[in-house]
Amino acid sequence: MDSMWKTSATSETTPLCSALLLYCLCAGKQSGDVTALLSGSQTVQEESREAEHSAGGQTAVGSRESAFVYAISSAGVVFAITRACSQGELKSCSCDPKKKGSSKDSRGSFDWGGCSDNIDYGIRFARSFVDAREKKGKDARALMNVHNNRVGRKAVKRFMTKECKCHGVSGSCTLRTCWLTMGDFRKSGDLLRKKYNGAIQVVMNQDGTGFTVANKRFNKPTTNDLVYFENSPDYCNRDRDADLRLTK
Repeated sequence: MDSMWKTSATSETTPLCSALLLYCLCAGKQSGDVTALLSGSQTVQEESREAEHSAGGQTAVGSRESAFVYAISSAGVVFAITRACSQGELKSCSCDPKKKGSSKDSRGSFDWGGCSDNIDYGIRFARSFVDAREKKGKDARALMNVHNNRVGRKAVKRFMTKECKCHGVSGSCTLRTCWLTMGDFRKSGDLLRKKYNGAIQVVMNQDGTGFTVANKRFNKPTTNDLVYFENSPDYCNRDRDADLRLTK
C-alpha cells in the first residue's frame, strides 16, 4: 500500500483524514448523497485552511497534503453532480443534451442514445461552487487552491468512456447505440494519489500571476500537476496548539 494511505493522523479533524473519508463517500456514492458530499467538500477545504494557521494566527502556505485535499474534494463535487444529473435528482440538469443524432468512431457509425453523463455541467458547477471562495482572494494560497481544484476536475473527465449496445439479428452489430459514462471514482482517486506523490513544489512568479518551480532542476508544473508551496509537517507528532485552534 502506498505510504500516503498509511499516514498517521494526529486527531480526527486532520484535513487529510477528512479528505480520505470524502474519497470513500464519492467512491461508494448512492442516490441521495449529493447534499452530504457538497457539504463534505466545503468542510475538508475549510479544515485544511484552519489546520494550517500557525500559533500566531498567520496563515501558512499550502502543503502537499493540502493540494490533495483540494483536488479530491473538487473531483468529488464533479462526480456527485454529474451522476445526480443523470439520475434525475436535480432540476437544473439532465443527461448530456449534446449527445444526440449520429456519429462515427473506429468501428463505424453509431447513434447516440441512452443517457450520457453530463460531465460538462458537473465541471461548470464544481468550478463555481468550489472556486468561489478562492476567487475572492488574490494571495498565493488562493492561486494554488484554484490550480489544484482544476486538477481534480480534470481527473474525473479523464475517465469518461463510451459504452455501446449492439442491435441486430442474432446479436449482430448492424446498429449501435452509444452513450458516455464516467469511470469508477476510485480511478480518479488513484490518479490523484499518484499526482500527490509527484506533486511539484513551487514559488510565486514575480508578477504574482502564476508559479515557477522552487527547484530549477525540475520541469515547470503543467495544468495536470498538483502544486504546493511548503514542505509537509510531521503528522506523527501531535501539535497541541493546533488541537486547541481546531476545537475553538
